[in-house]
Amino acid sequence: MRKYWYVARNRFMVTMVYRSDFVFAMAVAIFRTMISAFLWRAIYGGGENSYMQGYSYRELVLYLLLTNATSLIFSFELCFKIGQLVKTGRLTPYLYRPINILYENLFESIGASAISMIVFSAVMLFFDVHGSGNGNLFVLKLLYFVLSYILWVLVLSLIGLLGFKMIQMWPLKPIMRGLYMLFAGILFPLEFLPWKLGGFIKYNPFGLVGSTLTQVVMGRIGRREIESMILGMLLGIVIFYFLYNWLLKKSLKLYEGAGA
Repeated sequence: MRKYWYVARNRFMVTMVYRSDFVFAMAVAIFRTMISAFLWRAIYGGGENSYMQGYSYRELVLYLLLTNATSLIFSFELCFKIGQLVKTGRLTPYLYRPINILYENLFESIGASAISMIVFSAVMLFFDVHGSGNGNLFVLKLLYFVLSYILWVLVLSLIGLLGFKMIQMWPLKPIMRGLYMLFAGILFPLEFLPWKLGGFIKYNPFGLVGSTLTQVVMGRIGRREIESMILGMLLGIVIFYFLYNWLLKKSLKLYEGAGA
């Protein structure tokens, strides 16, 4: 386990050295929130006390801030890592070293998002202290956050296995970004979707790390539902873990070490 700790530490040090990337990413998230806030102010008609789907304008702005903050934590880098390793042939050293690619991806991702995760956890604690004040509920929310992150890494790692069959993975970037913006509820709460569609979409991996996570932090989701989602994520993690390992073994048969 120590070797994975070194992976996380090294990735965190890289993030600190190139901290301007983090600053610009945070600036983009803030700018995107400001644009959305101005747009929704016009939709609300400037009424501070009016409500839409149970959200006041202030609550919606807070929602937008939190969901855009989650975009700093849940990135898409892992989708394209394996594809790049396969394309350049640099996957070969990974196969000889006693390192699990999935675990390395997890800890590398943690190291890259460590600052954002700490800040977000502090925000969760702030909401809990000024909300329910229930320490047990905060632990439950924190567990939800951790499990959603692990599930996210597994989902991205599964998508990343397409790199064994695709020469170029970059065309997936705009597709993934578009799906994330819609299904994670970055622009608006998923409850705003028609025909109760949002109530179903919020349980997809994008929704769990975006809109649903934000509602958990804001206290808009009850304890029982959080517990149910935690159980669902645990089941999903187990299924995706075995599916990833099975597909990885099959995908490695396609690897010829090209470019090494």
